[in-house]
Amino acid sequence: MKSIIDNYALFFNFIDQYLPGGFKDIDRPDPLIVKLEEMTEANNQFFSVFDLLQMKFIYTSRRSKEIIGVESPDFNFSVFNKSMHQEDLIWFNIVQGKLFNLGHQIFMDKSGTALVSTNFRFINSMDEVINTLFQSYLFFTEVPYKTVFVLKVMTDISWFKKATPGYHFYQGNDPYYFRYPDEQLLSKGNVFSNF
Repeated sequence: MKSIIDNYALFFNFIDQYLPGGFKDIDRPDPLIVKLEEMTEANNQFFSVFDLLQMKFIYTSRRSKEIIGVESPDFNFSVFNKSMHQEDLIWFNIVQGKLFNLGHQIFMDKSGTALVSTNFRFINSMDEVINTLFQSYLFFTEVPYKTVFVLKVMTDISWFKKATPGYHFYQGNDPYYFRYPDEQLLSKGNVFSNF
């Protein structure tokens, strides 16, 4: 197993470099993208960029098939319903509602950032159930147009064995929670499954 690369600064470099073009025409041979792909492979994760107002995924990195069973060109909201563990769909809808409300508030304020972090179970391409951490970093922009983009980092956390049932959940602005997950992060804000 490759060692973990805990360098989330690369995600902010990615935002700085590709935001002016609206995250379109991303150059996969670009050294920054190559570094991100190497990091996400080592960390067993992938990432995507979502336009909250257009309700559209603009870009998805590699490894989405290995983690949630869907190739990156086919990535859209319907994949969650198809590949998510059925017992987690209600929690997913609750969290998506929170995320959209938060994004709407950021857009109305015309400024700000936020982080929403939680976990869901998926059936991957080998029909295995894997626990996946979703870290959604929301930010307002006026470039190239006014919107709220969401950088979603999805990490296989099947190694994490909870002592109690429920979900990790964090919503706020503390950058400490936008990092590679460890037991301390995943134990934050346990929401019991009988929400």
